Amino acid sequence: MTLWQVCEAFVPIAIGIIVDVAIVPLDGRAMLLSLLGIAALFTVLSLGYRFGARLANTALHEEAHALRVEVAEVPLASGAVASRSNAGEILSLSSADADVTAQVFRQIAGGGSAIIGLVAVSVYLLVTDVMVGLVVLVGVPLSLLLVALASRSISRHSTAQQEAIGLASRRAGDILAGLRVLSAGGGERWASAHYREASQRAGRAGVVTAERSGRLEAIGALGTALVLALVLVVAGQRVLSGDLAIGTLISVVGVAVFFQEPVRTITDMIGAFARSHGAARRIADFLTAVPAEATGDEVPDTAGLRITGLALATSPEHDAGAPAERDGQVPWDAGLRRGDASARSPRLNLEVPPGRFLGLVVDDPAQAETILRAVDGLGDQAATVLIGGHPRSRLVPRLADHLVVAPHRVDLFAGTVRSNITLHHQTPDRSRPAAYRPQITRPAQITADGRDPGRVDIDPAVLAASGVAEIIGHFADGLEHRVDEGGRNLSGGQRQRLALARALHADPEMLVLHEPTSAVDAVTEFQIAQDVKSLRSGSATAGAAPRTTVVVTSSPAFLAVADSVVQVHRDGTTTTGTHHSLLETSDAYQTAVAR
Repeated sequence: MTLWQVCEAFVPIAIGIIVDVAIVPLDGRAMLLSLLGIAALFTVLSLGYRFGARLANTALHEEAHALRVEVAEVPLASGAVASRSNAGEILSLSSADADVTAQVFRQIAGGGSAIIGLVAVSVYLLVTDVMVGLVVLVGVPLSLLLVALASRSISRHSTAQQEAIGLASRRAGDILAGLRVLSAGGGERWASAHYREASQRAGRAGVVTAERSGRLEAIGALGTALVLALVLVVAGQRVLSGDLAIGTLISVVGVAVFFQEPVRTITDMIGAFARSHGAARRIADFLTAVPAEATGDEVPDTAGLRITGLALATSPEHDAGAPAERDGQVPWDAGLRRGDASARSPRLNLEVPPGRFLGLVVDDPAQAETILRAVDGLGDQAATVLIGGHPRSRLVPRLADHLVVAPHRVDLFAGTVRSNITLHHQTPDRSRPAAYRPQITRPAQITADGRDPGRVDIDPAVLAASGVAEIIGHFADGLEHRVDEGGRNLSGGQRQRLALARALHADPEMLVLHEPTSAVDAVTEFQIAQDVKSLRSGSATAGAAPRTTVVVTSSPAFLAVADSVVQVHRDGTTTTGTHHSLLETSDAYQTAVAR
């Protein structure tokens, strides 16, 4: 790009030289050589721009892709971020902000080469005529300084614009995720107004940014025009005084006209850099805000689970109905209701031996979420959980073979029934560090006959235990039945069965399920519970070792087949027994199950 810019600057200089050495003296041989030189100059000029622009655009697109991957890796590699991320915000950062940030390569190529071109031309003018050269060397930097000062507001307004776009993206993602609910409840008008407000805010921010950019271009154009006019006036006076030859005058005038292009390029690049800086700041803020997660390289020795001193918060409705202080007696959760959660929160102690099938009934839904998050390694209480004798916070990041925590919320992906169970959409790039190795690098290859050579087979016992065998019996293409994004073409019960099959297919040493069949009818749920117990105990597969299974549920079907049941009360205390014994002896347990 520098070669192209310098050659562009040399064109008017070459024309002035040709006038002096060939046209004025009428030298035919010099004219022929001059034409050959001009042809060579334009050849180098053209090739320089062609390959320079190609390299700049290649760098731009590769960096934009790298930024998209870097932003997307954060929620993939960080459980804490994944639990609080908004899909619209991530989409905005990894698309618009990444693209705008990567424009810095075009700014380096275009703006950097323009600066070098200006320096080369200024040196020529200074050597040719000191007076003209000084006008350029003083006028151009002053013009660019004014542009740089004006560009500071663009960066600020561009950041605000990108934030407004991110807000609109978040709202669009939220609305699309709940589109069916909005349609069923007649909330389309509210959703439309809600998104329109965010969209118009982004539009107004864009207008402000464009207005500031227009001012910047005007300042740059005015500064260039003033410098050009001053150069022409000084050069004309030098010719009239006999200090400049006619050919040199042509060169000076041509170079002065050429000045407009690099100065305009630099002006545009300063404004573009301000916008790139604003987008880069948003990405940098997102990346630096990622909490450091304590992870290690330890691997569980057994499939046992122990929870020691896990602080359990209570739901607001429970707090509102808590007894007031009487006669100086302070209830245990008074500190929590005052905000002193760390001092007053109930503490949970629980142990699950390897190979057990445990039903866990938690009276407070908020406490159930706390337990699941800690076992999953999320939040700051992971250290209270021991998996196979090792603190959860020190285990290797990739634990699918040892531990799977299947949440109540079902996430399905565009693909097939098979791909949503096996998660074998793509194969991993094992050259990257394990902690940051998302499974999104190389798509599976499909042969001409439609067969996927990398297809993973699914154990029929898994399909039967999860109830998916019944589902695919109604599909003509069976496991290859298409699944829309988010599983929109499936019912809630079908989505839950696919999620359960996915967890069972992973076959971890320890599996934690949270209300896996709440959307399934009672008859099917009872059969699924029995089959899951059979599969996880090893009796469904010859030679399979018993696995540890914890089902957080109030479903009588799962509790009835559990080896034991633990009820976690709101005060952190526990009651252990079987489903039938607890039904006979505990009114609180009956109430929890009934609820």
